[in-house]
Amino acid sequence: MKTESVEVDAYTIPQFCNRHSISRATFYKIQKEGNAPKIFYCGKKPLVSIEAAREWRAVREMEQLCRKPNKPSPENRPGLIA
Repeated sequence: MKTESVEVDAYTIPQFCNRHSISRATFYKIQKEGNAPKIFYCGKKPLVSIEAAREWRAVREMEQLCRKPNKPSPENRPGLIA
């Protein structure tokens, strides 16, 4: 029997967390900090649109690129031979 792949337009919070390998506790922590993806409601159910998830990932990636490393690399540390 052939199963059809169903493309989703939005994730529930547990689906979003599973898809992005974070716990629900982490989701609610980053939401409290103002760093969670935008959510919308279908009735009382909070959902994250595919677009909001994509935007959230892009922002996280840019944060990583813009973040300065905590430790200088060996070539930037005087006196060390790499």
